[in-house]
Amino acid sequence: MTTNINEIVGVINKHDSFLIASHINPDGDAVGSQFALKSLLEHKKKKVVIVNAEPVPFTYSFLGKWICPGELKSKPNFEVAIILDSADLKRLGKTVPPLLSDKILINIDHHVSNGRFGRINWIDSEASATGEMIYHLYKKMDCKISKDGALALYVAILTDTGLFRYTNTDSTTHDIASELLKIGIEPQWVAERIYGINSLASMKLLALALSTIKVSDDGRIGWLYVRSDMLKKTGASFQDTKDFVNYVRSIRGLEVAIFFSETETKDEIKLSLRSKGKTDVNAIARNFQGGGHPQASGCRIKGKLDEVIPMVIAGVQKVLR
Repeated sequence: MTTNINEIVGVINKHDSFLIASHINPDGDAVGSQFALKSLLEHKKKKVVIVNAEPVPFTYSFLGKWICPGELKSKPNFEVAIILDSADLKRLGKTVPPLLSDKILINIDHHVSNGRFGRINWIDSEASATGEMIYHLYKKMDCKISKDGALALYVAILTDTGLFRYTNTDSTTHDIASELLKIGIEPQWVAERIYGINSLASMKLLALALSTIKVSDDGRIGWLYVRSDMLKKTGASFQDTKDFVNYVRSIRGLEVAIFFSETETKDEIKLSLRSKGKTDVNAIARNFQGGGHPQASGCRIKGKLDEVIPMVIAGVQKVLR
């Protein structure tokens, strides 16, 4: 942790109204961290609103709801904006940043690629999840963790450590999880709710995506993709693809796994990159103006799918060589 946590505590104590936001295509850490922070701020009798570009994904809807900019009747009135789990403001989408002008901006994140865009920046790339940092904020502010807050924190940490499988998992991670379980979290229920409930449409989409799997001649790179027409054919959504890259990652002998997806924006391809430890995929993503973690990163590239795939594969092969 850095001393900037002390500055954040000072700002929270001084001000009364807060807006919380995070990145587009929100994952479990983004969602869980926001609801956990909201619980903390409300415990401190603060006014809080969560505003994000997209609705809460169905997978995490049991944590609560937030507001999308299109639902706002007027610009929200708040003093401080706290941005969580986002390496830069572009990750918030186009509709949220205009709400943040002339406000105190706090940036809390654990991505090594963070651009430190806030007035106050608390960046801890050693943390397993942004949710872990919010847990430390609870402790710093001597705030009791409610059951709702514990559930949100547990979801954030569980998902960003890949069910405690990734190398960002350490003894601190398990110590925190143990404390949250003692508050009353039921791990089986949480895991089943996040990983054990899928729509028929998502399963049909997965079947199509798995049929596209390819592996490089040397067996070190694997990839699969989803096109927009596959979504239309199955009735699935982009949110249904969140774990597709892990199916490739599980292939024996692979070093780098990549999931390519067309987006709602014409000629834009979203990439999810995963490494089994030897290759820094954050460095690869940064070559395409993306970023994240050494073992899990992403980016968006302008171009058509059949053009982007060979270009990216060639770039990864250079890194591996």
